[in-house]
Amino acid sequence: MKNLRDDPAELTEQEKILREALGDEEYEKLTAEAFGKALEEAEKDILHNHPFFKEQTAYCESEKNLKDCEPYDELDRKFVELLRQYGGSFDQMYKAAEAAAYRSEYSKGGECIHRGYYSPSATDIYVIGGSRGRLYKRTPKPGHYDYEYIFDKDGCLICVKEYAEEFDGVYTVELFRREQDRTLSFLFHALDKDLEGISECRYENGALVRYEYALVFHEANYCFEINVERFEYENGLLKTAYLDTYDPHYKMLQKNKYTFFRNGEGSIIEWKYENLSGYYLSVRNESEPEEQEAYPALGAHKRIPHLWEDITKEKHVK
Repeated sequence: MKNLRDDPAELTEQEKILREALGDEEYEKLTAEAFGKALEEAEKDILHNHPFFKEQTAYCESEKNLKDCEPYDELDRKFVELLRQYGGSFDQMYKAAEAAAYRSEYSKGGECIHRGYYSPSATDIYVIGGSRGRLYKRTPKPGHYDYEYIFDKDGCLICVKEYAEEFDGVYTVELFRREQDRTLSFLFHALDKDLEGISECRYENGALVRYEYALVFHEANYCFEINVERFEYENGLLKTAYLDTYDPHYKMLQKNKYTFFRNGEGSIIEWKYENLSGYYLSVRNESEPEEQEAYPALGAHKRIPHLWEDITKEKHVK
């Protein structure tokens, strides 16, 4: 629940319950404090005792779920430490990227996806929908692109700028740190220079095998969502992606699996989704296995194998 919506019909069930319990004035005050601790505490206090969420809360507080969450609590601590370490590093990192800049690429679209066209995720367009957008072959006019990708002379991606009309220019800036087999990235809000996202990509033999992304709140120094993707390959092409989503505050962990099927040319033509664990799986009748429907990979989905062959090349990951 990140923003107050003007139309009550558009509120989620959680938002409706909170608004009714707090009253309009207090609800608007708390939601105006984007991702603030006060709102988080109000959510937990009110929703914890509401019948609609009691069963879900009981599951999240169960011994089994808390045990499953332990590795993700370690991740939470890791990202909080990175937030402390790099939270005030924008100026230093940006100057270093400016000094190393050699060439730029530009893309249109993909605004709802981390890093747009060069997103490390294999599941983003299935979970969120849409596409990563497209790269321009030539340098476009100002105002005609959504992302600018800046590379150094060795072809390494060192800075990503996201543009937005409502901010009259650059909206976010993503900067990178590379350490042996992993690449860290730090997504800063361009206006106030607050750190709002941290990612870590790990590689084996030049192929991306793990991608972690944490949404962080700089002022309160905590994570409010962590996503982890793990990748398996077959004959050098992506075969399976595992997506784990974790909310550290509510101890809400969901694990999902995506399997991709290709034609003779190597293009993805179908994909299947499976819920592996979490509350929603626990409330389903386990005697009736979940039916896995095959979805056609249409439109932007067909671009995945080519994109993945590009972004996992050595020049983009080191």
